[in-house]
Amino acid sequence: REHIDKLGLQILIYVHGDTIQDEMDGPGFCGGGYGGGGCLGYVSADRETYIATSVFDLTQAAALGRTDIHYKGTIHMPMLIIPIPIPVFTQSSACKETAKQISKALKVDTD
Repeated sequence: REHIDKLGLQILIYVHGDTIQDEMDGPGFCGGGYGGGGCLGYVSADRETYIATSVFDLTQAAALGRTDIHYKGTIHMPMLIIPIPIPVFTQSSACKETAKQISKALKVDTD
C-alpha cells in the first residue's frame, strides 16, 4: 500500500486478451513454377478476439468495473489469378468496445 501511495497511483486497469485465427481453408489453390501461374478458388478462416479488463479505484480500494468483450468474424479470400483478402477487423472492434466500457467505468456520478 505504501509503495502505491508513493507512486501516486489512483486507478489500476488490468487488461488481458488474445486473438485466435484458424488456418485458411477451402477449395483454393495457387500454381507456381517456371510458367508463372496464378490462383483460383476461395479460402476463408474464422477469427476471434477477446479482451477482458478489470478497473480498480486504489484510493477507495473498490472495483469500478469489468469488461469481457468478444468479437468473431471470418476472413474471406476469393482468388482469381491473385488472392484478394477481405479482412475482418476483430481486434480493432474489440479494442474500441473495450475503450468505451473502460470510459463508462471511470465516469464519476456527480449527482
